[in-house]
Amino acid sequence: MKQENVVVCIQARTNSSRLPGKVMLPISGIPLSVLAAQRAAYNASYEVRVLTSEEASDDHLASILCDYGVRCYRGSLDNVLQRFVEALSDLSEDTIIVRLTADNVFPDASFINELVSQYTENCLEYICANGEKSQLPYGLSAEVTRLRYLREALRNTSELFDLEHVTPYIRRKYGDNHARTELSSDEFVHLRCTIDNLDDYLQVLKVFKSCDDAVSVTSRELTKKLVEISCCKGKSNSLVLGGAQLGLSYGINNSTGQPSSTEVIDILSYAARAGVEFIDTARVYGNSEELIGSWLKSGWQGRCQIITKLDHLKESTEENVVLEVENSILKSSLSLGMKTLDVLMLHRADHLTSHSGAVFRKLQSLKADGRIKNIGVSVQTPQEIELALRTEDVSFIQLPYNILDHRWDYLVPAIRKAKTSRSLTIHARSVLLQGLLVSEDLKLWEKANLKESKVIIEWLKKESQEQGFATISELCISYVRNVDWIDGVVLGCETERQLSENIKTINMHHTPNNIVQLKEIKPPFELDESTLNPVYWR
Repeated sequence: MKQENVVVCIQARTNSSRLPGKVMLPISGIPLSVLAAQRAAYNASYEVRVLTSEEASDDHLASILCDYGVRCYRGSLDNVLQRFVEALSDLSEDTIIVRLTADNVFPDASFINELVSQYTENCLEYICANGEKSQLPYGLSAEVTRLRYLREALRNTSELFDLEHVTPYIRRKYGDNHARTELSSDEFVHLRCTIDNLDDYLQVLKVFKSCDDAVSVTSRELTKKLVEISCCKGKSNSLVLGGAQLGLSYGINNSTGQPSSTEVIDILSYAARAGVEFIDTARVYGNSEELIGSWLKSGWQGRCQIITKLDHLKESTEENVVLEVENSILKSSLSLGMKTLDVLMLHRADHLTSHSGAVFRKLQSLKADGRIKNIGVSVQTPQEIELALRTEDVSFIQLPYNILDHRWDYLVPAIRKAKTSRSLTIHARSVLLQGLLVSEDLKLWEKANLKESKVIIEWLKKESQEQGFATISELCISYVRNVDWIDGVVLGCETERQLSENIKTINMHHTPNNIVQLKEIKPPFELDESTLNPVYWR
């Protein structure tokens, strides 16, 4: 069989926005970009090249690579696809190109060889390994294609996204194939080994600190060490961290009050490390936005998506309400330190149509201008979610949902249909009804307009025991977590310990039989909106 020519190209630049100069940070005394190249080349028969930019900001990086004897090519900063093609101009069309990035130092030659073998054996045009689809830690990644496809892409696309990210044109035309390797395991999908901010760097530094040789240690050994130091032993992206408690003393059963700013930072950092994807906040949650913004600016930008909500808009003229919307979004952007908000929600569903639709049109305009990525709405009633489902540009819906609340049952077919026809994410809040469901304090239940609450408390205890849960909280969270049309469960906390317990509950393993039993739970009583909606509590 003909020996394939393989060249590994490592993309590197100094001007990272979140952690400038990261590619020169030392791991075991070796600059990151150099270590990535040495690990890829260790006991390998192929050539390794590092591709950086011709900007002055990368002069020192190029000098370091030269000092270590690593072959370096310099090209366009923004047109990375062109940088690749020009750096490989001396090679034939059939050359197999492996693309790595210098901020990912876990890949080794064995990992690369396995990926190249899958590529050639299956006669593919493109293959990659990374993250959930490959059942790998985020950052244990590589892409493989042939030089001819990179050259074809450069000839045929002028899209800035394609030029910056190198392979999108190839993936669109030839397929986005994800490899499974010997390392692939569902145990690893929640882990993170890329270096995007200071916390990432400190974590990777800790992994390599226990290794005798940073160059020769295998990807398998590094992943094993990563598991050992991980704060969370499961995937937590179905938990949405509620931000009300971060900025307010929130919840009918809150006994600890609002956490300190230091405690908030610890909570947010723990959530990000555990793989929490969304953090939910609002203008009306006290100083929650400001605290989250301060945390983001300390090096955590991009680790979690932030959901925030409009201020409560005053009844006003159409012209004035549009100014209120603009002002609310500007305040949120400044507080969070975000030029573009990930998700902006209407706090009231009637703003979808109020003021002759002016509020919603303004959000659509801001989305078109790049100020908002996604528009959402927080609903209170089944009638409101019906309106949201009919509004195509709504891509996030948050609704109150818990084990006692079955007002939504008749809408499930419509929700499922909407989710199949467009991008629509559903998050459930009030899973514990502000902590009421785990309280045995009859006076608290009276505040929620229920005088005869003992029967409910006893029923919750009985169901918890029969379903094999240690606590009512586990029952209530697991019940909502396993509703197939709900994508995320909003849970707040006042302490890092509470967050840890919530994550453990979210990650509880349920057999298919357990899930069937959970779905069949239905209380033998009905509660009205005066109890299910905290707005009406005394």
